Amino acid sequence: DIVDIIEYLDSKRIACSLATNGTLITQEMANRILKCPNVVMIWMSIDGLEELHNKLRGSVSAFKRTTKALKMFAGKTNIGVNTVVMDTNLYQLKELLWLSVLPFD
Repeated sequence: DIVDIIEYLDSKRIACSLATNGTLITQEMANRILKCPNVVMIWMSIDGLEELHNKLRGSVSAFKRTTKALKMFAGKTNIGVNTVVMDTNLYQLKELLWLSVLPFD
């Protein structure tokens, strides 16, 4: 799985980043990733505020699962939020910016 690959890269002292939507990240996975000092950045994709993100992702729980994963890493490693700007989320960019800089605790 992806965590095994990250741990292998870390054992070889190869720096890496993880880009994910975060929906399948468990606390166990997060703990294992956090033990790898060569993971330099974790990127999570958020397409909009909760209702729009869920609609675009086709899941009523995608936003909550992604933000839950963000909270697992917040304050423990470098995290970033990726957003693809499109007509459907353009009006939410200001709020998305605030979401990406607020602490997740």
